[in-house]
Amino acid sequence: MMMLKEKIVGNVKKFFKELNVLDYFIYILGIIGVIIASILVKSSAISIVTAVFGVFYVRTLSKKYKISIIFGLIYVGMYIVQSVIYKNWGEVIIYGGLSVPILIWTCVSWYKKSDKVQNHAISWKEWLILLSVVAVLSVGIYFMLWYFATPNLVIAVISSVVGLVGNYLILRQDGKMFFAFMILNLIQILLWTIPIIKGGEGGSLETVPMIISLVAFLASNIDGAISWLKKPKAQTSNDLQPLPLNEENIKDKSDSEKVDIERQD
Repeated sequence: MMMLKEKIVGNVKKFFKELNVLDYFIYILGIIGVIIASILVKSSAISIVTAVFGVFYVRTLSKKYKISIIFGLIYVGMYIVQSVIYKNWGEVIIYGGLSVPILIWTCVSWYKKSDKVQNHAISWKEWLILLSVVAVLSVGIYFMLWYFATPNLVIAVISSVVGLVGNYLILRQDGKMFFAFMILNLIQILLWTIPIIKGGEGGSLETVPMIISLVAFLASNIDGAISWLKKPKAQTSNDLQPLPLNEENIKDKSDSEKVDIERQD
């Protein structure tokens, strides 16, 4: 029990130690901004909780923390509840039927591994299979959302398809997932903003905190793409450095030269 407590304290200290300027900006925008907006528009408590967990989810994911998937599951669960309240059935169906199972699978997959989470680009063959499957599913998603009279049907279908691709890339630890999430954030901002502008079903100023959090998500996902996809300079530079001339290396070198001479004889 004591070791677990020390481990948690150590991880919390490490979390705060690794914060940078962008982290503070996103957390302030995503948490304090959401709370202020919630007070102004008299939003529900669930909107605040959803937004806060969402900020921690996208930010810890961009930092390659395994705990991000736990935050992700909580956020998606809260997002589904929020979507039910505002009758956004397209988001409910897709997140409940596709995103949640993929995130659970990802959680099991990530925590089985002892090594650190890092970028693993999928092959072009896997991309072909993924896009083919998604193309077939998109047809079914369209008619399913049409049956439930989902508003902004085309945008909702695109959101569902992009979200599906992004969640699969999380499972596969491919850093290109952040490009999918950037597109998804822009689409979701439209999905929640258009009903407010038009004054239609599901349109409420109470969703403003959610929109603010999506803006924070977008900023974090841009940084996440850079963080996951950049090549580690230290590793490549170390590979190019000559070995130090100690006694062991000199001996290995002389032995190899001796073998070369014997081969020539």
